[in-house]
Amino acid sequence: MRYLPRSCTEADLRAKFERCGRIKRTWLSVDRASGECKGFGFVTFSSKTEARRCVKDYNEHPRNYMDGKHVVITHAKGWDDGRQPVAPCSFGSACRRADCYFAHPKNWDPNAPAPAPGAEDAETRASADLDELSNGTNGETDAKRKRARVDDEPHEGGRASDKKPREYKQRKKTASRRHKLGAKARKRAKAREAREAAG
Repeated sequence: MRYLPRSCTEADLRAKFERCGRIKRTWLSVDRASGECKGFGFVTFSSKTEARRCVKDYNEHPRNYMDGKHVVITHAKGWDDGRQPVAPCSFGSACRRADCYFAHPKNWDPNAPAPAPGAEDAETRASADLDELSNGTNGETDAKRKRARVDDEPHEGGRASDKKPREYKQRKKTASRRHKLGAKARKRAKAREAREAAG
């Protein structure tokens, strides 16, 4: 229910929509300070048929009118509908917040006693070891492996200082690059090209 009047209560919702079917639960968004309705709420019916009937029959003028407002009635969607998956909690199974909304391991219990300070969770350690083994790193970082590969490659002439300096190709002045230049820069570039051609 959207666009509910400020004076609306859960009892009013029940009285208004009980003709549609058996109401299991009503929930209303209420301002904490004033206790007034914020303008939206939910009515849960005992069956989908009753909910469909409420949306179909009560979404027109005489029936959806409440205390000077026309209420819009739609089917509720899930809270996570179309949203990104929840990121894993950085504390893992050591997290003790019952209201934490990040993803936790299956055996997570917020009411379990907190581990001793500095003691790492054995399961976390074991899972990290398994990840390392499955990735083939065995404790080695990507940077170390790359460095080892570079050191193994033979250099031309035996030493790194004997290598030829790298030659960079001059970037071609394409139409797209010219387009990106401003009007004054294009004039300067044209004058430079004319000087180069003359000299």
